[in-house]
Amino acid sequence: MTTFIITTSGIKKFLFEDKLHREDGPAVIYPSGREEYFRHGKRHNENGHAVYSPGVIELYYYENKLHREDGPAVIYPSGREEYFRHGKRHNENGHAVIYQNGRTEYYFEGEIISKRILDNFLKIKTKREKNLQKLYLRIWYDQTYQCHTDAFLSRMLRDMDDLENIVGYNFPD
Repeated sequence: MTTFIITTSGIKKFLFEDKLHREDGPAVIYPSGREEYFRHGKRHNENGHAVYSPGVIELYYYENKLHREDGPAVIYPSGREEYFRHGKRHNENGHAVIYQNGRTEYYFEGEIISKRILDNFLKIKTKREKNLQKLYLRIWYDQTYQCHTDAFLSRMLRDMDDLENIVGYNFPD
């Protein structure tokens, strides 16, 4: 059975089995107009934003993780947008963060990457090659952040050549 309460500060809450939950609207409504959607105690809304505060922020959640398939999961009125998938910054089709000044950042499964690396991902089309995206990202990450010795770089380049031979795809230099 759904329980409806209003706090002393005027916040309206809908609970089911002692967890914030509502099927047909926001589970929490603040006097300011902020709305928060919950299912079984988790921020969640399959049909739109899960948190909306007029003039402040709009957030999309799926099972308590920032997530949106068809656009940014975080939207600020200033114009800043952030793309998330399953709680990680991610947009394989372009920039994952757009700042109000026009600066952008690219992310793949939570890892910041360059535009060049993203473009390489977009060139990988077949299902077999898509399975290599994570491997390519790991090689790039290791090259960038780990060890910069000649032996390591030589091994990394050899691994890239082996990878290209396996899939028949040449990664740009």
